[in-house]
Amino acid sequence: MENSEIARVFGRIADLMEIKGENRYKTLAYRRASETIPTFPERLDELSLKELVALQGIGQALAEKIQEFNTSGRLAFLEKLETEVPPTLVDLLAVPDVGPKKVALFWKQAGVTTLAGLEEAALAGKLRTLPGMGEKSETRILAGIQSLRTALKRLPIDEVSPLADEWLARLKTCHAIQRLAVAGSLRRGRATIGDLDLVGSAESFREAMDFFLAQPGIQEVVSHGEYKSSVRLAGGLNVQLWLQPDERFGSLLQFVTGSKAHNVRLREYSLKQGLSLSERGFVSQGLQETLCAEEVDVYRLLGLPFIAPELREDLGELEAAVAGSLPALPADGDLSSDLHLDGGGWREKGRLLELGRAASAIGLHTICFVLPLPAGPPSPGETEYTGFLEALSQVRAELGDMRILSGLEFEDSPESDLPMDEKIHSSFDLIAARVHATGSRTSANLTALALKAIGLAPVRVFSIQAEDGAGAAQIAGMDWDSILQGASGRALALQISGRDLHLGPDEAVLKLAARHSVPISVTSRALSPMQSADGRFALGFARRAWLTKGSILSAWDDQRLVAWLQRA
Repeated sequence: MENSEIARVFGRIADLMEIKGENRYKTLAYRRASETIPTFPERLDELSLKELVALQGIGQALAEKIQEFNTSGRLAFLEKLETEVPPTLVDLLAVPDVGPKKVALFWKQAGVTTLAGLEEAALAGKLRTLPGMGEKSETRILAGIQSLRTALKRLPIDEVSPLADEWLARLKTCHAIQRLAVAGSLRRGRATIGDLDLVGSAESFREAMDFFLAQPGIQEVVSHGEYKSSVRLAGGLNVQLWLQPDERFGSLLQFVTGSKAHNVRLREYSLKQGLSLSERGFVSQGLQETLCAEEVDVYRLLGLPFIAPELREDLGELEAAVAGSLPALPADGDLSSDLHLDGGGWREKGRLLELGRAASAIGLHTICFVLPLPAGPPSPGETEYTGFLEALSQVRAELGDMRILSGLEFEDSPESDLPMDEKIHSSFDLIAARVHATGSRTSANLTALALKAIGLAPVRVFSIQAEDGAGAAQIAGMDWDSILQGASGRALALQISGRDLHLGPDEAVLKLAARHSVPISVTSRALSPMQSADGRFALGFARRAWLTKGSILSAWDDQRLVAWLQRA
């Protein structure tokens, strides 16, 4: 059984338990497990009960249920729960502002069990008479159902980040706003983003919120409050602005950055020290407030070192902070190379030079322009290679001290092999291989293709990318242990790109790569100068996997990188 399927089942159990009103801590155990399991590099169906119990966040009870599910494909606890709570009620949780308590209310007092039933009840005016409801609440639910139907799926981080920069630039022109920052899943470096969360401090909340709500491109004002407002953009993305006084900015930033699971653990840790933590700061048992103007103060007051946003997923970061064993994560400024800039448009005058200058402007010292070699015939002629290499010579002359490498990347094909032309290969500084995960290829197919690619003599870097969610699911199920073991034996690097991170290997694969001593090549795969800094998204993703500079080839010093490049 795939880890992702086990996680899905545990997430469903948590949803049903919340609706039923089960013990909060039992429910939280399943919720945490559903979020933690996809990050494990080990396949849970290959572990013994003792090994399962030893995993972070998996105790005896959950380990036994994992074994039961792996053995039979069923889980008695879930089946019993689904006889007690209509399974279709879980769908209602996707409606904005509808949580487990409201779902239970609609079910028990209005007989609603489906999303269609909820809409029907709202249209008939049957919800407004329920406790805690009213006509406005009913109208919001109808709007939420409509937005749910039209809302886009989670967006890739490289698409949301420029929008965040645009919103920050706009809001900084409001004189009532003192400080602004990005928070939420974007700050934590997740591959996809659901909502864009912005936090700020202001002298006048009303003026700041009015300014926010008056921005162009807003399709709908979802909510408007003194401390928090939410709008939906024409494309479907929700943008939320959270405000507090400047002396509370640090605690607000920590709270909105999340994750929810991390914040729950941090609040529990605070309570053990007699403190209650919220977005407004700390309150002691004697009701004395301690405010945090800076985020680092939240952790300092608890006797903890600062925990980087990318680590805040309740995957052992709090325990590591207590033990003083948090990893030394690389900063964006530590990137010194990008071994994949697109070289396919080398015939366009000045294109490669523009890309090179953009890379130099962000502090890179080594770049590699890569010429794509599609799978199967016709292969590029010799004039294509020589023309590309001559174009690079001209760029080298213009950019002076910057090291500019030539690369050749071939795409996988199960029917054909890489053209083994040693004369051509020897003309290039770097040979890369790329495997495409299409919906028609199984995890086993992809594993075979990857093993074939990394086994070819000239290959030094390999990457695997899906076209859609179905392909990404197949990537997750590949035999990564065998692939990375083979890559380690040949001193290869695994490439991850800042573009479409959600369609490549996940954090669990990166953690496993580090265990196998396979370095990660963080790249932008930039097609234009505007994308030259996109490698920072891939670096943030590597930080989520707890990787240090030693595991990231793109952050190596010049001497180490050259030694790797020259290794046969």
